[in-house]
Amino acid sequence: MPTLSSSGYLNTVGSKLLNDINILWTGAKVISKKLTITELEEVATVFRRPPVIWDNIHANDYDQRRMFLGPYDGRSTDIIPYLRGVLTNPNCEFEANYIPLHTLGQWARSNKNAVKKDIIAG
Repeated sequence: MPTLSSSGYLNTVGSKLLNDINILWTGAKVISKKLTITELEEVATVFRRPPVIWDNIHANDYDQRRMFLGPYDGRSTDIIPYLRGVLTNPNCEFEANYIPLHTLGQWARSNKNAVKKDIIAG
């Protein structure tokens, strides 16, 4: 399986775009259940900047027979300093977004003074 760092396309995007231009990332999949520091470090290396997460965890625009009412989850607050930001793709039904958006706000505030941690492989 190819890695992000072996992608000529992603390396070109990262090296040719001005650094002030943010790059959106959904994670390893269009709907990623988890985002990890290791993944975000690799993405930042390839993009040459931290990503802005375009989070589809609660999206239902692809299948409106489904609705996601749970909290913002699968993203440790430890990843916050590895990001330039987070955008969420909510449910199509306005009222169904109360819990997802409320808990995203709590998540964002919970690690205001976050510092990048050293990852020790092992």
